[in-house]
Amino acid sequence: MNNASILLDQQRLEALFDSAAAQPAGSQLQDYLTQHLCVRLSGFIEQSVRSICYEYARQRGHTNLAAFVSRIIERHYQNLNTERLCQLAGRFSADWEKDLRSYLTEEHKDAFTSILNNRHKISHGESVPTLGLVRLRRWYEKVVDALQFLEATASSRSPRTLSVGR
Repeated sequence: MNNASILLDQQRLEALFDSAAAQPAGSQLQDYLTQHLCVRLSGFIEQSVRSICYEYARQRGHTNLAAFVSRIIERHYQNLNTERLCQLAGRFSADWEKDLRSYLTEEHKDAFTSILNNRHKISHGESVPTLGLVRLRRWYEKVVDALQFLEATASSRSPRTLSVGR
């Protein structure tokens, strides 16, 4: 990732993963840290996508346009699974959506969906017995891979692909 705020968030998540891994496997503390990581990872997805789209709009337009894009994404693109992510990319460029759809695998889709589903269960006080640190780490890696692709393809898009108000 090239975006400084995303990199900082990634470093924080990595530190949390390290802290959770340092706890005895299956311990209550490790389980709590894993749940906390799942919630944080869900937020990381949303913030990263917003940052990538903000930067995309800023480089191709005015900072006011970028701020507008950021606010729209914050309001209307929460709980991002891969389908909603592809739809969002398509709002900017049909080619961007097509490229993203081609890149994303079932493993990517499963990672996004599983993180969201577990986050909802955690936030509503439900049990998440199948959520483990190793599994969450794999999902995290798939999410980072998808976000790296999104960022890389955003920076390779021609400035004229952004069409607002047409």
